[in-house]
Amino acid sequence: ARIGLLDSIGCAPLTSRYFYLGDGGKTWYWDFDGNGQADGSNAVGKYTFFNPGTYDMTLVNENSFKCIDTAVFKVKVISPPEIKFMHDSIGCINKTLTLTDTSILDLPIKTRKWDVTGNGSAQSYSDSIVTFVPASSELYTIKLSLTDTFGCRAEGEEQVSIRDSSDIEDASIEVVSVLNNDSVEISVTPTSQVYYQTKVFRKINATFDEISRHPYALLRTVDSLTAQTAQSVCYEAQHIDECEFTGKSSAMHCTILLAGENIGPSVISLNWSAYIGWDKITSYRLFRSKSTGPELI
Repeated sequence: ARIGLLDSIGCAPLTSRYFYLGDGGKTWYWDFDGNGQADGSNAVGKYTFFNPGTYDMTLVNENSFKCIDTAVFKVKVISPPEIKFMHDSIGCINKTLTLTDTSILDLPIKTRKWDVTGNGSAQSYSDSIVTFVPASSELYTIKLSLTDTFGCRAEGEEQVSIRDSSDIEDASIEVVSVLNNDSVEISVTPTSQVYYQTKVFRKINATFDEISRHPYALLRTVDSLTAQTAQSVCYEAQHIDECEFTGKSSAMHCTILLAGENIGPSVISLNWSAYIGWDKITSYRLFRSKSTGPELI
């Protein structure tokens, strides 16, 4: 038996067209996938191989004299590229976003094309790692297409949300209270955004320094370096997200060094003359430390 076969090698899924070339055929049994079972019984037809691999296409032919003949032809199905790529976990407006091709390949790549806008314009035709800077906060469709050296082509896409700074919550310090002679407690309002952190700044002599940065769920920070300074010490808080975008700073809350003396049972006199650093005070609140937290007096 002789087999006529078109498309005996190609990319999955591969459709091969077959036909019997002999004379006097009466019956034809085709086994396309090599499992010993008949998959076709016509002299001419086509069969689609969906999975990559090498297959033995077998024809068993019986003529009118009941003579049986067998022919085997190999079919090779090549796996196209399996598109995979990585990108930064978040995208930030006006900040570099990195894309990395991690596709699974059977054959070397001949051409590579990135489309970072979703409209068909290419960022790069060859690099496995590319970068671009999103100019607007929107949902970007990132596409990657690959063609290997045989000509097998595949394409994949992912969507990346680009974040901007317009919706960062403003931070607010609820209270700054002296815990003991060498530490103060700073309580900051929480935020509902899990990707926020809270920065706390200390101001001494007109200089602001960041003293702590906490996850969104932490409501307090302790500054253990300032209570003994004989001057006013002020604090601000600011929420910051993964893009390093920040919200507005809170209003300053300040501690003041005061001298105290007992003037009677359960009475403490606060000597305002011991205060250094401010010309005047427009409003104030006085707290005392308790195990349950700062208590307003």
